[in-house]
Amino acid sequence: MCHQYNDALLSNLENILDDELTIGSAGLLKGGAIAWVQVEMPESMKVADVEFRPHLLATTSFNGSIATTYKRTVTVVVCDNTRAMALGENSEEYRIRHTAHSALRLADAREALSIVYQLGDDFSREVEQLLSIKVSDQVFDKFISSMFHVENPDNKMAITRSQNNIDQFKTIYTTDNRVAPWKGTAYGVLQLVNTHRHHYRATKTNTVRVERNMMDALNGITEQQDKQAMRKLLALV
Repeated sequence: MCHQYNDALLSNLENILDDELTIGSAGLLKGGAIAWVQVEMPESMKVADVEFRPHLLATTSFNGSIATTYKRTVTVVVCDNTRAMALGENSEEYRIRHTAHSALRLADAREALSIVYQLGDDFSREVEQLLSIKVSDQVFDKFISSMFHVENPDNKMAITRSQNNIDQFKTIYTTDNRVAPWKGTAYGVLQLVNTHRHHYRATKTNTVRVERNMMDALNGITEQQDKQAMRKLLALV
């Protein structure tokens, strides 16, 4: 049983949230098979020169390919990148499978999500913590080498591709204004990884970058890769 877009993405959101939150964006993916709505606070927040906007990302699918999901995420304003909580092992979300007996339990949803307002405080603490972790040039070199390590030293093509990625990461880290202001910190490294994935990583044939980025956010791929990168970095520092 598929959830209807009007119920899952509009009526239910009205019941979960209050009147101070507004719909920031909405759209269809995969030819209309998947829909999403982003509900956000009316104004951005700021901590240590990092401007961000907490929001609730709601999605469902007409064909049952994605469970109806409500999850807390953040848009970093300077780069328009979607972020979850990179330091937490489990971001807060609420999923409803497409079954005949599935339904949204509002009390459970409110408790699981802790609503968007708490996310502002949580994300502020995470940014401050990441900014306090210093990353030397030596540690950074070890980090990107581990990101693009080639197992087979005889694979010349893989080695060339790895070095090209390393060179591109170094350039973004030092020159891109979405990353460079926080160079030398764990937050800067996370911005690097996230910004590269959103704006630089090559797309497959017939794939639109904006749609790919949104699908990665809905499926949790962005969140997983951010956390993997942070685990690699924190193991080095």
